[in-house]
Amino acid sequence: MNIVVTKINNWFVKYKPYFFSYSNGFFKLFYLANSPELIVESNIKYPFVKHDAERQLTYCDNSFVKSRLGYAELEKGLWCINSHIYYKNNLSFTPIYDESETATYYCLIINEVKNEYPSKYYKINNIVVKNYSLSFLKPKIKFENFHFKGATENLYQIYFDKAWYENNIKTLPNLPASVVELFENKNIDFINYAINIEEFRTVYNEFYNAFNSDTKPNYISLKKTTYAFFELFLENYQYAVVSKTSKLKSKDRVLLKTVEDYLLDNLLDKFIGIEEIAEMFKISPTKLKKDFKALYGTTIYGYFKEKQMKLALQILNEQDCKIKELATMFHYENYSKFSKAFLNTNGFLPSENPKKLKNIF
Repeated sequence: MNIVVTKINNWFVKYKPYFFSYSNGFFKLFYLANSPELIVESNIKYPFVKHDAERQLTYCDNSFVKSRLGYAELEKGLWCINSHIYYKNNLSFTPIYDESETATYYCLIINEVKNEYPSKYYKINNIVVKNYSLSFLKPKIKFENFHFKGATENLYQIYFDKAWYENNIKTLPNLPASVVELFENKNIDFINYAINIEEFRTVYNEFYNAFNSDTKPNYISLKKTTYAFFELFLENYQYAVVSKTSKLKSKDRVLLKTVEDYLLDNLLDKFIGIEEIAEMFKISPTKLKKDFKALYGTTIYGYFKEKQMKLALQILNEQDCKIKELATMFHYENYSKFSKAFLNTNGFLPSENPKKLKNIF
């Protein structure tokens, strides 16, 4: 029997009892992640997935997701995968690595994320992965990948192994020091940063066209697009503002995620205070403050206020709302204090909003 099939069957038997188990507000799913080939084959093995081998696509439509996954092995050590998923429930993915199999693939991802609730984006460990961002994962990284109900995600994932990196990237002349550091620094295993989508528009559209035709992807075109993507990544990475993973335990990250969800679901309410939040989630106030700051880089109240002001800007742009009314909506008795908070977050006063210069008071 083919060795890949054997590994897939062994993995499936071991983890099938845990498919869609429920924990901390998320249904859980596992996949074999040593290589893109095993990722695709483990996806095909799910009993709820249909496979179109001719077009190199898999489909799924069940109570948890509606998804389509396209795949292409472009050359030895280089794959391209497109996953388009609508989440009907909160779902987390956890990679499983077969210890008898090598795991040498890096992964570079363009993330397009559209959410029913704009404040909620999917997360890899402690990092919030937002719309039009780029992610980079090193081989055999252990992580939990959280996705929220109502989200639609379209991801273009380039997998390349260490041999391909050494032959095609590491040998490039004038390779930026920041890129060398990214690959060589053992303390960095995952990054995410926002991109100017217009700079990536051409390759994004070409990826889209390649995976949305009635036939299997055009390999020559897809390989050309993939190389163009690498060029953009290498040119832009040194200027990026990057988020990196932290050392918090998985259970602490999950708890902080539920705290964040509570904050985001109550942005139109008054901030109830650290003590009450800590009591609500059965954690000491000191640990809550410390872990939250380590994960999000700001205080709980600072995070809450920033998200309030982002929501205020959204409301101001979308509704015929006066500033005094908006201040009252967010429980500010003094609209000048509201305006100051708005300025600190958005960089301009609500009366100076470039999208709406009317209905000031």
